[in-house]
Amino acid sequence: MLAEGSHDVHSGRLDREIHLPCTVKHELVAFISQQLPAWRDHPDRPQKQGETALTGHLCDYLNSAVHDSENWSHVQFRTETGDETHAGRKIDLTVKPRAASLIIEGRRHSQFDALFPIECKRLPTPKGNDRDEREYVITEPGSTGGMQRFKFGHHGAAHDFMAMIAFVQEHTFNHWIGKINGWISALA
Repeated sequence: MLAEGSHDVHSGRLDREIHLPCTVKHELVAFISQQLPAWRDHPDRPQKQGETALTGHLCDYLNSAVHDSENWSHVQFRTETGDETHAGRKIDLTVKPRAASLIIEGRRHSQFDALFPIECKRLPTPKGNDRDEREYVITEPGSTGGMQRFKFGHHGAAHDFMAMIAFVQEHTFNHWIGKINGWISALA
């Protein structure tokens, strides 16, 4: 039996206090964060030191992890993808839909579109005449610092959400948190 009367149809979005912006992306970053120790400690992971090799192996691992995931099987990871706004620049790691179109915050993403870029940096920065120990944050002179690339739109200018991964090769995480925060404070 059908009820008679008016049936109003409503549409809209959840209030920002109920559903925070970038929630899906934050949840995906949390998933990646949970996977990092398992990737680091995986017995079959090649023991490489270079950023490109580390990023490639992390990409391989994350693709397997999302494939087996109940919540994230609709995404994939790619390395060295072109930046949408700067043709000559490459993004270390990107998250893209897998054979589907996703609409996140009113923006449609196909398998050819990045959901968000991820910059990867080694800590400490490898020694060299042209290297700045603060490369995770900034390089002077230059524009190859990890945070610097995002802040000034040299990487990911088409995105309002980005992430960074540190490949900690010496010292502790707490050491690097203190060091990076010190570099940021000094720049401020």
